[in-house]
Amino acid sequence: MLRPLTNYLFTWAILSGPLVSTGCHNRNQDQDETVQITRQMILDRKIAVLKRYSRQPVREQYDGLASDMADLGLVNLQEMDPNIHVQLAYAGQDNFLDTAIYGQLNTAWLRIEAAAMLSMAQDELTRQKPGYHLLVLDAARPLKVQQAMWDIVQGTPQARYVANPQIGSLHNYGAAVDLTIVDSMNNRLDMGTPFDFFGDLAQPRYETKFLKSGKLTHEQVANRKLLRDIMKYSGFQTIPNEWWHFNAFTIKHVRENYRIIE
Repeated sequence: MLRPLTNYLFTWAILSGPLVSTGCHNRNQDQDETVQITRQMILDRKIAVLKRYSRQPVREQYDGLASDMADLGLVNLQEMDPNIHVQLAYAGQDNFLDTAIYGQLNTAWLRIEAAAMLSMAQDELTRQKPGYHLLVLDAARPLKVQQAMWDIVQGTPQARYVANPQIGSLHNYGAAVDLTIVDSMNNRLDMGTPFDFFGDLAQPRYETKFLKSGKLTHEQVANRKLLRDIMKYSGFQTIPNEWWHFNAFTIKHVRENYRIIE
């Protein structure tokens, strides 16, 4: 039987202590270095706990796509940190593909290091906004799913939004996550556009322009900034054209250190 990971979460809380805020703009170099060292210590402890967890005999509990990812040593986010909510967009038909591309999969998975980083982001969100939760919409995506998505969009305007499976994306390595934030009533924060809205309004690089024109409100931009700040705090990297997408590592690092998820 898998030992509930909530036992390990208590260990994290004792080992880690309170997170160090990055919100002050007047820190000196010593303070910056202290934040970096503290953050890395917390991340290292989380990774160590997850590696112990990953050695538990969990694989027989999964089938289908989940079994494939468990076999590669990826981490089930719901088991890792119950404060992180999951609602896979491609497990239903309410997505830009209008297809339940994930079939029966209802669990989200990431590489151990990326999963630990996401747990750090949730910790920081809880510190800033008690009762708020990250809501994961997509995480690790097997290459066969990428191929199915690619096949569906060929010949349509959506084709340019799906990575060619011959090249792959960080999702295919379990090193990227799409997500938003829900409040204490489980309502999604208003980000100005839905997830998978493929237009300029969803692109962070144009936020200042749309704020000035009134197409985005101060609240919507502040909600996006909250998401970016907590994800960047934990080490994730943003991209300029999707407010919901974050990379745990560079593509070079991923290709050198991880196998693609077939």
